[in-house]
Amino acid sequence: MWRKLRFRDEYIPLILTGRKRSTIRLEKKYDVGDTVYLVSQTTGRIFGKAKITNIIEKRLDELSDEDAWRDGFKDKYTLIEALKSIYGNLPDDTKVYIIEFRLKK
Repeated sequence: MWRKLRFRDEYIPLILTGRKRSTIRLEKKYDVGDTVYLVSQTTGRIFGKAKITNIIEKRLDELSDEDAWRDGFKDKYTLIEALKSIYGNLPDDTKVYIIEFRLKK
């Protein structure tokens, strides 16, 4: 059974154009090699599928601009603000998982 990876609708165009190639989550629910359905958080509609290519564990304060660019953000500060808007106030030492993926056709 394939799992679902949910995204806010604002991120869907970034994913479909290849600008967003990763997502950052607080839990590691996936493994490298998993194929997942990409799903709209709002509607539940499947908009694609992807293969998990890498998972990197870091602390919030270890995130870099490169992590942000891969995730579709202009810099790490913008990325961290977006994460805090989703998850609430996060301490700097919060463990996060960078889930890199590749769209499947």
